[in-house]
Amino acid sequence: MCTYGENAVKEFFKKQELERNIKAARKS
Repeated sequence: MCTYGENAVKEFFKKQELERNIKAARKS
């Protein structure tokens, strides 16, 4: 079972990766 903190961190990194992908898509 994940603690709330672990889930929050996972969600944060997922958002960071999405933003990075969006920025990369805009560049190309």
